[in-house]
Amino acid sequence: MPFSARILSRQEIRLKNSKYIAGVFLGSIPGIAIASDPTPLFILFVAIPLIVISIALFVLCLVAFKAGFYLSIPSLIFHLVAIVWASNVGYMEGAGFLLLLSVLINLAGIVLGAKKISQHKKDNETT
Repeated sequence: MPFSARILSRQEIRLKNSKYIAGVFLGSIPGIAIASDPTPLFILFVAIPLIVISIALFVLCLVAFKAGFYLSIPSLIFHLVAIVWASNVGYMEGAGFLLLLSVLINLAGIVLGAKKISQHKKDNETT
């Protein structure tokens, strides 16, 4: 029977779609990665995820300030480790501004979380 009239399950559809998405993603990497300069790969796999994580933690500091504050501190430590590594390898010259932007967003989240925690403590003391 050349034509199958079988209905695909949701899991099979997800698996099929994920293969296409992974193929498109992996197919685009050689276009940005030149063998002599791996800086675009550093941007794709390190800098952009750190910026996304910093933005997510900043939003978390707006919504749930204690959780955002306490999650931003280890993230800041990881950012500092990534900056030290990137400066030793030489990526800070080409893509350092993205890491520094990520650190600034993370610091803004920490300051916002600390401010909201102190305001929350003052509000609890006055009532």
